Amino acid sequence: MLLHYGADIITDKATGTALLHDCAREGKVNIMEALVQEKIDLNIQDKMGNTAFHVSVTEEKVNVVKLLLSSNADADIVNINGKTIFIIEQDAGGSKSDDENIQILSLILENMKKININDEAVTTSFYWAVQKGHSKIIESFLRHGVNVNVQNSIGYTPLHVAASNNNEKIVEILLKIRLDIHHCMWLQATTMKKLWKFFWRMEQIFPSKPKMD
Repeated sequence: MLLHYGADIITDKATGTALLHDCAREGKVNIMEALVQEKIDLNIQDKMGNTAFHVSVTEEKVNVVKLLLSSNADADIVNINGKTIFIIEQDAGGSKSDDENIQILSLILENMKKININDEAVTTSFYWAVQKGHSKIIESFLRHGVNVNVQNSIGYTPLHVAASNNNEKIVEILLKIRLDIHHCMWLQATTMKKLWKFFWRMEQIFPSKPKMD
């Protein structure tokens, strides 16, 4: 009701923190629901470029994340550190169970419009998912048509990362969709040996040419 009378939603002028940020940080879902009903701007950013969405995933307030998603908060906003909400969730998902973390990551992913939005190191959320080894999230990215050959600032692709981390499962997932190996730059000999082993194995499963009788 106070908002109707021009109440200031900024609670800290120095940081640009708004009431929405405070409620997200403390997990006050009931108050946030009231703010949503008042049609408050859910995407307001503080001076670090963080929205209530950024705050809620950093603080692992799962119910707040779900509320913001269901209320159509923008999942594509990047803060001044170049971090998307998706990347912050991957970093912050320590106390949640794997299933719950994957559920939240999937919800965020499905609400992202700019699936190849870059962070400050010119990597994508997809690249981070590969780095973290989230196979279910990677498969969800693929269903959304992510660019699988995206490179970071030093030319590494997700395939480089998966092979370098000896993550056979992720490499096989990437190879199944026919990665463009011409985008792959030089790797250490040991990594290349593993990589070509994976390619050979996938060729037996998915031959490039039909076998002649």
